[in-house]
Amino acid sequence: QCVRRFVGSSSPHIVFVSSSSVFSQDNGEIVDELSAAMPSSPTATVIRQAERILEQSNLAHTVVRFSGIYGAERLRMVRQVLAREPVLSGSERLSNRIHEDDAVGFLVFLIQKVLARQDVEALYIASDSAPVDLNEVYRFIARQLGIDATFIEAGAEPVRRTGNKRLSNKRMLNTGYGLQYPDYRQGYAEMCARISG
Repeated sequence: QCVRRFVGSSSPHIVFVSSSSVFSQDNGEIVDELSAAMPSSPTATVIRQAERILEQSNLAHTVVRFSGIYGAERLRMVRQVLAREPVLSGSERLSNRIHEDDAVGFLVFLIQKVLARQDVEALYIASDSAPVDLNEVYRFIARQLGIDATFIEAGAEPVRRTGNKRLSNKRMLNTGYGLQYPDYRQGYAEMCARISG
């Protein structure tokens, strides 16, 4: 599924928006495009089935597996901090994120390469360059909002929604795409400033 695809002169090239949730790795592993995709949730299973249909077709295609998209009105974590929810955990929960501007930006970048008849891969992981413990993200948001983060140290440990892994974005960066938001700090700082202002 990771064979390099060359854009033909007449055949269509499908760019399929997928999700990194198809990876169920849970022990802090580094995950790249060659890692096994073995989904563990019903939604991820359906996504992987859709990928397979495309892989088994004769159509030129590129699958882009996005990590957790945030930005603009995607304010779930910010709202949790504002509500003083007990979101911190006693264990590491690696999170992989990408700002929505980079999600759109990378898709546009790929489509432009396709239209220019440039070669692209059949699979990309699209994520920023800083897998991070969710605790660090929550504490950063709290600092940006001027909220004491110690209030969320106690409480029941939240359920982890996705696997504990480090997504590699090396193949994405090798295309020449430059991230506008290389890590979570720039994006969440902007979001918190907008809310505070």
